[in-house]
Amino acid sequence: MRSGWKLSLLGISILLLTGCTEKTEELVNQGTEVIDNVVGTGTEVMDNVQKVDAEVTNVVSSFSVKVQLVQELEYDYNEEKFNLEELFDAVLEDPKWEAGEIEGVDVVKVTGGIKEDILSKEADGYKHEEIISDVLNETARISFVFPFYEG
Repeated sequence: MRSGWKLSLLGISILLLTGCTEKTEELVNQGTEVIDNVVGTGTEVMDNVQKVDAEVTNVVSSFSVKVQLVQELEYDYNEEKFNLEELFDAVLEDPKWEAGEIEGVDVVKVTGGIKEDILSKEADGYKHEEIISDVLNETARISFVFPFYEG
């Protein structure tokens, strides 16, 4: 009779463990889903933080006297006046202005992608797109550096 009792206890234990395994598997799946959602949300948050950081850097740099000097440089072309800020806004996708230093020289750097409509224009019988596509791709960014030398 004692062995029957042990077999019954063993049978009940196996049934409980089987039920626990299914419940554990369900909880693991729910936990994995929650983790995936948190990671996805975290990635979105980091992307947004990087965008905001780039915008803040651009705004702060725009207060730099050197950035303002370069932005306000005026040029005449075909009896039309424009400054560098207007030029880069027209030519570059999302231009970023930064004041900094390269190899001990103060510089102002403007960086951005070339606007698609600029690439497709013709000038002197040549399509810029054909010329530039050999060098740049759609995701390429271009930088212009303006040094400030002392003296």
